[in-house]
Amino acid sequence: MQAKICVIIPCHNEEHRFPAEKFVNFYNLHPNVYFCLVDDGSSDGTAELLNRIVAAGEERTIFVNLEKNHGKAEAVRRGFWELLEWRNFDYIAYLDADFSTPPEEILHLFKELKKDRACKMALGSRVLRLGANIKRSAVRHYFGRIFATLASLMLDLPVYDTQCGAKLMDTELAMEVFKEPFISPWLFDIEIFARIIETHGYGYVERSLMEVPLNQWVDYGGSKIKLSYLFKLPFELMKIFVTYKKRRKNFCNV
Repeated sequence: MQAKICVIIPCHNEEHRFPAEKFVNFYNLHPNVYFCLVDDGSSDGTAELLNRIVAAGEERTIFVNLEKNHGKAEAVRRGFWELLEWRNFDYIAYLDADFSTPPEEILHLFKELKKDRACKMALGSRVLRLGANIKRSAVRHYFGRIFATLASLMLDLPVYDTQCGAKLMDTELAMEVFKEPFISPWLFDIEIFARIIETHGYGYVERSLMEVPLNQWVDYGGSKIKLSYLFKLPFELMKIFVTYKKRRKNFCNV
């Protein structure tokens, strides 16, 4: 029996960026993959677009409409709890709405995760290498590397790419990490690590989480993170560090 996977896709003003044709093509080819499409308080026609997509494939799609914008973290979290009321799933994943990571990569993550029985979570990693199609601007790449290094030091874990928008996890683990709202609307990936460390310890993380280099990731532009918000990220990172250090004194060795 095939494992049932549900992919959460948070959307905010994605009427002209959501690749509906790619979505439908993937949906038709993979009957074991379900989708939870979340409209995070969009002010354009995103909700109508997602409603049409769900109506065309209602057997394996669910639409969650958030009346006001909460940010990516809360959109994913609320989508998760809504989909649990819909059906039971073995694994939960999430992707960015522009398909910078194509949905085929979720199957790639699942394939790698299943190679190790102890693995509970697979994380996409944007590693530029021969044979892979990884395209992003030099500015975004170097900013990302600096930020990822800071996050890795804070977590005291050798994580190459905390912020890649493609992750797949066991549903039981997802129930733990999505239990409470996140501190940051965009850095919740780091909080997921922090929560797993807090609950299970470093040994569990080293045994049960794996980074998987993606075969394809393309920066299509149009990021929803405003330039002014980028200056807030280091402060939010510090807030996460302080909060979880208080909650668990031995959270990290920094």
